[in-house]
Amino acid sequence: MPVFEVQGPDGNAYEVDAPTIEAATQALNPSQATAPAQPAAPTQRQINQAQGYQDVKQSMAATPQMVTVPTFDLEGNWTGGYEQTAAPSKADPVGRGALSMIPFGEDIAAMSRGVTSGRSREQEREIMQGEAQAAKEAYPGAYKLGQGAVLGGQLAYAPSLAGQGATWLTRAGLSALEGMGYGLAYGAGEGITPEEKLKSGATGALTGGLTGGIASPLVEGVGALGSLAYQKGIVPQIDRLRAISNPEQVAAERVAQAVQSGSSQIPPQVFAPGVSNDQLPLMVADVGGEPARALARSAANISPEARQTLNEAITPRFQQQSDRVTSTVENMFPESLDYATNLESLNNLAREQNAPAYKRAFEQGSTGVFSPDLYTLTQASAIRKAMQAVPARASNRQAIETLQQGSTTPIVNPFDFDQAGNLIAKDGMKASDANLAYWDTVRQNLDSRINEMVGRNQTGGELNDLMSLRTSLNNALDDVVPSYQAARGTASKFFDAEDAYQAGMNFGSFNNPKKISQAQKAYEDFNPAEQELFARGYAANLLGKINSVKDNQSIINAAFAGSPTSRAKNMLALGPERANALETQLQYEKIMDSLRPAVQGGSTTARQLAEYGLAGAAGSALSGNMPTTPEGIAGALTGIALRAGKGNIDASVARNVANLLTSKDPMVLQRLMSMSVQNPQTTNILRTLANNLGRPAGIAAGEAQSPN
Repeated sequence: MPVFEVQGPDGNAYEVDAPTIEAATQALNPSQATAPAQPAAPTQRQINQAQGYQDVKQSMAATPQMVTVPTFDLEGNWTGGYEQTAAPSKADPVGRGALSMIPFGEDIAAMSRGVTSGRSREQEREIMQGEAQAAKEAYPGAYKLGQGAVLGGQLAYAPSLAGQGATWLTRAGLSALEGMGYGLAYGAGEGITPEEKLKSGATGALTGGLTGGIASPLVEGVGALGSLAYQKGIVPQIDRLRAISNPEQVAAERVAQAVQSGSSQIPPQVFAPGVSNDQLPLMVADVGGEPARALARSAANISPEARQTLNEAITPRFQQQSDRVTSTVENMFPESLDYATNLESLNNLAREQNAPAYKRAFEQGSTGVFSPDLYTLTQASAIRKAMQAVPARASNRQAIETLQQGSTTPIVNPFDFDQAGNLIAKDGMKASDANLAYWDTVRQNLDSRINEMVGRNQTGGELNDLMSLRTSLNNALDDVVPSYQAARGTASKFFDAEDAYQAGMNFGSFNNPKKISQAQKAYEDFNPAEQELFARGYAANLLGKINSVKDNQSIINAAFAGSPTSRAKNMLALGPERANALETQLQYEKIMDSLRPAVQGGSTTARQLAEYGLAGAAGSALSGNMPTTPEGIAGALTGIALRAGKGNIDASVARNVANLLTSKDPMVLQRLMSMSVQNPQTTNILRTLANNLGRPAGIAAGEAQSPN
């Protein structure tokens, strides 16, 4: 044993055998021995917690279900008797558990208790902590029941912020924000003093935000992988077996999935039982949107018979596209669009509505209406025929004007024709005696011939010659009587046309947005009859464009359809009702025509492999894309089910799919829409869970900040 030299109490040095210097010192100087450490005095918080703990522990001690207690009178004196009363209830721990899950709920309760006890909020909170600990130990199940009820209500009824995100990144960010908010609220609620609340709230917000932001995309990713595994491993095996015995049912389920998940713009009333509309030869595939088109493409790739069925429905419908749009335009007018008599009546009505302007022009051109240009025009055979017909029209015109207006403008006709057809002056008259009323009648005769040709849908050189002669005649008369141009109105001034009908045709060729905007003011200057003529002329121009579309081109891709400029022109020239009818037809044509390129359009090898893969178990792997949207999942599932089998099974399902997609029977669509289709819910369930992770993450982070 070692020997140590230690100074004794008398001041002398001594040698002491001991294991340590401390032991040697203690042996020689017992008064210097270190006293045993005394336990630290409890803090006020620990005292308060212990008080609450003992109070609740005693009140919740194990007792019989019923206990005997003495009875007292109203003055507090024992009556000498006893009574049976119920033991302490578990309702107290349930309530305490629920209170612990309400942010700042314990603070509110502590302040309420302090009103009667006189203690501070902090003291009451500390006592309540001890009470809660005792209640939790006595009845842990009841305490957790109270906590679970509040937490379940929050998760079930509080709106999910993360659920509003359109992408996984947005949802992760919103979940982090939600976790941060809940962590802040619950963390601050767990603290007792202001300093603790600040620290606990900050820690809870940080922890809840990180947990919610990370967990949400992880769980959503697991859901997507689970859905892919389900599609690749389970669905093909099930459908392979079912397709052997019932390919029609498998096909119906796949088409039902497509039409139920597709976003169609077709109102139900246009594809309903009892509705027959040649203008809208709709098929089931038109209702299904992109999922139905993907399904049709897969069926066409798998089975030649399915491809033939689809093409036999698609091709004739496409070829009749121009006829349907033409019919829509023609049906806008009560009579035939270019019926000559109708045009003649509208022209006469327009003249009547513009009578004051014509009257002024006729007064200014009461005589001397002749010029070298007019003489040159009289050499044209068409002009001479119009001049020869003046007497017949003049008598009719004068009778009508007399009946309508009570008077008529006299027509001074100095011209005659000899037996050889040569133009000569009447006896005692000369060419300059002609008045504007005479030449206006000549012009009307020329208009009648033009309207007849338009009404018979004649085109080409003769019609163009007549229209050129009419323009030259108007110009020559305008030079002699300038007010004549004003009488003919807006058509001449703005649209560079001889009448409102031609103005409408010319307007159909306007492409400058600024000029189209300016045309609105000019159009408003038309009288009602001229506006109707303008609409018919514009419609005639539109029909000409429709008829010029080549057989292999779609109407919806033409320059006159679908653009903002064309819509503005349609609205001005045709009016809202007719323009909307045309726009609606074009929109339906666009929907119907979208199936054609899906089945018949040329695709790259990669695209063909991807679409063919939609009908196989490895569809998503081939395309390199994991479907996450309901539409994408539906499209992939339909293809997987088609390709689930081998050989004839595939072809049989594909043929039935093609038959259903090309059906025009509304009852078939109704049956498909009402079918109960079992879609894999793995992705949706886990996405819902992921969207709701922010709240429990924040709550857990906040609850973890409870001070001791």
